[in-house]
Amino acid sequence: MIAPGSATEAYRRAAVRTASKEQLVIMAYEVAVKSLDGAIRAIGERDFEEANRLLQKAQDIVMELMLSLDMEAGGEIAQNLWRLYDYMYFRLVQANVRKDAEMAREVRDMMASLLEAWREAWEKLKRESSKESPSQEELREPSAAPPRASNPYGGVSQIPPKGGINLAG
Repeated sequence: MIAPGSATEAYRRAAVRTASKEQLVIMAYEVAVKSLDGAIRAIGERDFEEANRLLQKAQDIVMELMLSLDMEAGGEIAQNLWRLYDYMYFRLVQANVRKDAEMAREVRDMMASLLEAWREAWEKLKRESSKESPSQEELREPSAAPPRASNPYGGVSQIPPKGGINLAG
């Protein structure tokens, strides 16, 4: 646990406040995977209070991910993510009620797969954005506006930095 007011907490809060939408989703997945790893360990150690806390944290993250979906802009991808998140949430509730490490591991593995996919997509987006960046000569011309990279994840809107889940700690 990070002490309130510590330099580490301040750094994490700043990272969350300045992150892009894609980075926030990646952070959410990272925290969920870490929480589920801890919950699985706590269940194995029969520390059910800690398991409950960590499973609830993972549930909160899944709910935030669900609420951040833009179903209209995201189309079929957003609908599929909604169904997946809904299933994950259901399994996390069951895992918490039953203190079942296998159910938690199932969701942890799905989250880890999604995390890897988001990281790859984010890296691809950054590479494409850097290819589209204007040259120094283009920047000098007042009429040249830098091209914008499209967001292939239009279905996901920014997770609010205030309220909601605490990615900083």
